[in-house]
Amino acid sequence: MRLILILLFGIMFIAPATSQNYTRDAGFRFGSFPSFSYRQFEDETSAFELMISGSWRKIRFTVLREYFSPAFMQFSDNISFVYGYGAHVGMMYSNEYKLLFRTYQLDEWKLSPGFGLDALLGFEYNLGDLPIVIGMDFKPFFEFSTTRIFYIFLDDASFSLKYKF
Repeated sequence: MRLILILLFGIMFIAPATSQNYTRDAGFRFGSFPSFSYRQFEDETSAFELMISGSWRKIRFTVLREYFSPAFMQFSDNISFVYGYGAHVGMMYSNEYKLLFRTYQLDEWKLSPGFGLDALLGFEYNLGDLPIVIGMDFKPFFEFSTTRIFYIFLDDASFSLKYKF
């Protein structure tokens, strides 16, 4: 926690103030599937985002195409509505086999590849002169894998903190 506070204060006092037009940001997404993300903007209304997420015995690489539009203009010019779509690939190490609503235990642990499609809905707040973006989003996805066959995950809500450069 101390390291995070030191980094935030360092960013606020050392980094030069940037204008609203930045081309990249990177940061962390905290939620059901914590991840590191890097986003490259094409223009003010669209971007590509790469995410690397990991959890217990799982790793996933996600690519998202994102679009931005102003939201709540009566309150602030720095709030954006974010929406998009994408895909992911990953690996899972498991000793379970899930089919529909039943779970079967396997005798041994197996490495299982997986792939799927993702959606994204959320809001982001750009902290004006500070090079920081705070966001909240919802990223449902479905996935095909050898241990789950077909899996739908609807409750991947998260909070994100990103540094723009």
